[in-house]
Amino acid sequence: MPTRVKVRRFRNPETDIIEMRRYSTSTGKIIPKNIDTNYQKDWKDGPMDSTPDVVNKTSFESVPGVPPFPSDVMREIANRYKKTY
Repeated sequence: MPTRVKVRRFRNPETDIIEMRRYSTSTGKIIPKNIDTNYQKDWKDGPMDSTPDVVNKTSFESVPGVPPFPSDVMREIANRYKKTY
């Protein structure tokens, strides 16, 4: 017979964070979620993976007063329901 489950709020007294937990309706015990971490055991960087130096490099720096894209696009976004002929 399958276990009947209800989800209830639970407030962690140490951190005051409210989280949703699964309980068995027949026994009242908490049913933990299974976290599958088996894929991490055999993890190896391949030739298509990015290096940390490339990931941390900033590719866009904003300049105050200069929009990141043309002003025509800004006008179209602002007036997207206005028909232009």
